[in-house]
Amino acid sequence: MKRHHIIFATIFLTIIGCVSLNNGLEKERIIFKPEDTGVRKTYTIQVPDLEENEKKVYQEFGGHGHGFKIVYADSSIIYYTNDDAIATPNFKNYETIGWQGFDLLNKNKDTVVYGQQGNGLFWKEIKVGEEFIGYLNVSPADKELFNKSIKTLK
Repeated sequence: MKRHHIIFATIFLTIIGCVSLNNGLEKERIIFKPEDTGVRKTYTIQVPDLEENEKKVYQEFGGHGHGFKIVYADSSIIYYTNDDAIATPNFKNYETIGWQGFDLLNKNKDTVVYGQQGNGLFWKEIKVGEEFIGYLNVSPADKELFNKSIKTLK
């Protein structure tokens, strides 16, 4: 009898451990084909696994680069772009903190900006070199998950 309890406890703890390993995040791979960007490029990011909140992945191509958006049914968005010639999805949110935007002539200046939108949802944008990653329209309950997510882009 004792042995069955030990086996059950081991199985239960293994299941709990596997569930907690993802910390509410799931792996998403976005693959750009050579015919779209000139080279094959694969991005991997751990994105929030929001129950009953479906998501869609969109690839974007601009004149100076490419990027992607992961859009959830509740309107929250994670995005990445290496096209600094167009405005990012958070461009209008810069006003919420009184910020004028990035100095595109100083491409080496890494920057992190964030704030709360007028509707109470959160946004954040990180610029490293000529690359941008961020989120917007994120509820207070999901903010930490989205913060973790944007740190996992590879």
